[in-house]
Amino acid sequence: MPKQIKKKTVKHTKQGEELKGTLHEISSFYERQKKEIHIAAGILAFLLLATVAVIGYMKYTAAEAENLKMTGFANYYSPPGADRPERLKTALDAFVRSNSLKPSPLTMLYIASCNYELGKQDEAVKLLVDLNLKYAQNNEILPLSYLKLFNIYRERKDFEKALETVKALYALRTSIYKDVALNEWAMLLTEMGKAQEGKDKYEELKKNYPNSPYVMKDTDNPMLSGTEESPLTLDDIKAPEPAPETRSDNKTVEKPQSDNKTVVKSQSDNVTVKPKPKPKTDDKKVKSKQNHHDKKKTKE
Repeated sequence: MPKQIKKKTVKHTKQGEELKGTLHEISSFYERQKKEIHIAAGILAFLLLATVAVIGYMKYTAAEAENLKMTGFANYYSPPGADRPERLKTALDAFVRSNSLKPSPLTMLYIASCNYELGKQDEAVKLLVDLNLKYAQNNEILPLSYLKLFNIYRERKDFEKALETVKALYALRTSIYKDVALNEWAMLLTEMGKAQEGKDKYEELKKNYPNSPYVMKDTDNPMLSGTEESPLTLDDIKAPEPAPETRSDNKTVEKPQSDNKTVVKSQSDNVTVKPKPKPKTDDKKVKSKQNHHDKKKTKE
């Protein structure tokens, strides 16, 4: 008889036993910490939803702030008219709301400008000073803020603060407004009665920025150049021209220097009447007559 084939018994490997043990431990841990796991999952889901909501809100506020800013620009740069104060108030409200949603140095600058034009200079100065401190690293808006603040101080005759402000403007890292600062500095010193210092500052402008639009010829800017109008001399005084002759018929006769022709001007209608030109003679006819005359003499 053939030998009976014995079935081989499958032995569990060591790895399989370890896997079962791990799964059993996880199951036991879940059973023990089921409540805590559910709480952690809920917190994680909440944080995820909160993140999505925050991102969405930030996008919405940024878009809304930009729309409000555009509304402010449209009213601020509207054509001048009787409703200018109302438009400034509308622009101011739009800029304030935009800045509350998304703070911006540009928006703060326009808030200050609106307040200034509405007659609130103290509020404008406060906003500009805050802007200069808060956005001290902004090289685009900061020079405009300092220049605006300088003009307000100068208009109020607060020359010391104006001088301090224009020095701060010149000391900024950006080189765009250096020539502007030097020009305003020179003008301010002159206005303060320090003409020589103003002239020196203007010379510095000419030396460092010769292509600046603020550089003028000395004759065009006598206040800064220190030049004064020279008194008239005899060479500057021209001899008076002789008076024209007056005819009895209330007509003026003038003799031009170019030729001896007489030009008659009527004082009543100020119309110039020139003498009639002499009639032109035909050379051919003259020659023909001369030849005929010669032939006649010859026959005689």
